Amino acid sequence: MERLSAAEPANPQRDAVSSYFAQVDAIGAGGGLSADDPEQLAMAILSQATTGDATAFDQLANAQESSLAALRRVQPPAAAQEHHRRSVALLEQSTRLLARLKEGLLNGNIAALGELSAQAEQMKSQAEGLDRLAAEIRQRAGLD
Repeated sequence: MERLSAAEPANPQRDAVSSYFAQVDAIGAGGGLSADDPEQLAMAILSQATTGDATAFDQLANAQESSLAALRRVQPPAAAQEHHRRSVALLEQSTRLLARLKEGLLNGNIAALGELSAQAEQMKSQAEGLDRLAAEIRQRAGLD
């Protein structure tokens, strides 16, 4: 058991926020193919899509569904409620986008792919906003 020094009193909010982000980070680290090298994943998806093989899509979709289920089970502290809500929503969006991307590539629907690209850019912006929110929450909790 870790002991707190006299200079560092217990801080339940800091501990709750720290625990929350540790759980969320662990879920993100378990993201399967996308976690290590997004470029390698993209190449595998494109290579397989040209032959009609959806294995990489299916593996990524399964990893995303598992991550989403795990994220939904996390109980965020009050200070991280908005972060959690936005994280779940973004992962749901990402899961839908992947399904549409798979469908577009495997069916040769090039027009749909342009729309998906714009949606992916919007999601990237949302993810950056989520990162800024996480940094603010950590700072307010005294973690940074």
